[in-house]
This record gives sequence, C-alpha cells and structure tokens, in this order.
Amino acid sequence: MYCCCIRLSAGSSVSSFWLRGDVGDKKLYARILIALDHSEVDETILGHVEELARICGSTVVLYRVAHYHTRDSKAHELEEADGYLKELKQRFDKAKIPCETVIGQGEPAHAISEDAERLGCDLIAMPLHGHSGLARFVLGSVAEEVKRTSNIPILMVKARHTAAVG
Repeated sequence: MYCCCIRLSAGSSVSSFWLRGDVGDKKLYARILIALDHSEVDETILGHVEELARICGSTVVLYRVAHYHTRDSKAHELEEADGYLKELKQRFDKAKIPCETVIGQGEPAHAISEDAERLGCDLIAMPLHGHSGLARFVLGSVAEEVKRTSNIPILMVKARHTAAVG
C-alpha cells in the first residue's frame, strides 16, 4: 500500500489530500501527461503538476494536440505547438523535473486518451475552462470526453476566472 500526503492549491500554494493505492513495485504517477491547449488556463494545471511531479518523482509529458483541417493550417499548428511546448519545457528543466514534449494530431479528446495510453502515462492532467450551460453545450468539453473514454486516472483543475475591471 502506497500513501502520500500532497499539499496543493489553486495558486500552487497549499491545501492537502491523500493518495492511496496498491502499486506494487511501480512508482505512483511515474508519467504524468499534461494536456494543454495554449490558453490562459494552462497555468492552472502546470503549477499543480509541477508540485505533484516533484513529490512523486514523476516524468512530465507536455502534450498539445495539433488540430487542423487544411495543409496550410497543419504547418502552422505544428510549428505553434512545438514552440509552445519547448517554452514550457524550460520551466520543468529549470526545476529539474524530467520532461518530454509530444504533439498529438486529430480530434483532441481521442488523441489525448490514445496517446496517454501509448506513451505509458499513468495520470492525465487537464485544466478546465469552467464553461457551463449553453457555452458548454455549444463548445463541448474535451475534458468531459477524455473522462468518459480514458482508462487512465485524470486530474482536472478548474481555472479561476476573475471579473473584468473597467
């Protein structure tokens, strides 16, 4: 039986919860895939996973789906995803947390679920945009679809939205 107390909170400061599991000789959360969409909510999950990876001794897989419909948009999406992931990798390298970057292709929810399994990840971490009601119905939720289709545990952290001052 493996137990560890982890203290995290929305600002990547601290609140606590317990992890338990029969993991045998396997390290708990050896490979954590962070599904990113290059939006302002990405920071929400990055801080949490950075602390979790430090505590668990995990390798982090920074993951972005290049979702495109034309040959022209494919080149742009791949280039943009590569630059973004390399920039974020520097953060984990500086913190001395093992880190890889992977660009998936296709429908985001399907790609995340399949690639996390293919890459041997034992946790998927995702930020939640916090859409509700009509916006959620219209935009859909990649996180909800991953939750329904993946066999890998998922850590979801809701972004804090601040009211505009004006």
